[in-house]
Amino acid sequence: MSPPLYPLFFFFLLLFPPSFSAFLAPVKQDQKTRLYTLSVYLKTPLQTTNLFLDLGASFSWVDCTQNYTSTTYHSIPCNSSLCNSLDKLACSNCFDSPGPGCSNDSCALFPENSTTRKVLLAQALVDTLALPLTNGRNPGRLGLVREFVLSCLKTPLLKGFPKGTTGLGRSNFSFLALLSSIYSIPYVFALFLYGSPSAPGVAFFAMNEPGDGSGCEKQGVLRFKCEPDCVKILSASG
Repeated sequence: MSPPLYPLFFFFLLLFPPSFSAFLAPVKQDQKTRLYTLSVYLKTPLQTTNLFLDLGASFSWVDCTQNYTSTTYHSIPCNSSLCNSLDKLACSNCFDSPGPGCSNDSCALFPENSTTRKVLLAQALVDTLALPLTNGRNPGRLGLVREFVLSCLKTPLLKGFPKGTTGLGRSNFSFLALLSSIYSIPYVFALFLYGSPSAPGVAFFAMNEPGDGSGCEKQGVLRFKCEPDCVKILSASG
């Protein structure tokens, strides 16, 4: 049984003033792969989904071939404005049964397994994502992203990997960029990683960038700012 998250809220309160609010997501170390995963809510109805925490991936992707059930997913038509804005490199058709990741004349992306460097052509889709909001004292309501763009891939790309990836890299459709476009938050996030696989860490996606004196540099927190051409570490210790 995983440790409760309440100590994390207390920790967050120590770092940031009560008026500061952010998105919150637990970070765990996958027992099998030893990779860090971010726990988010995905699909409709919302389902907890653990995705590899990838600071370099330009977009998020999930395995859509294994029990992907959602009432809100839809593919992205190849000639749509959304597909064009993705700088897509291909359109694809599918000759299997229709479903997530299998539709005709659909926008396609090239997700990469960053541990094996294997790349596959996979259809893009849109679904609902949700993360809890917190004021530093308590978890609050869920913040929804109803048009969350991700890539739907097949199981072979997942060798030695969790069930998908949270893309936090350089892209207008990265995990943080999509949150920013909906909620007008800056491209800043913070990670707190526990050393024990059994204890969860936490990721904060800031709605207002913490100012000087937040204490991050004294608490072993990695703070990042995503800029057009880089992911910048604002401060780090450990």
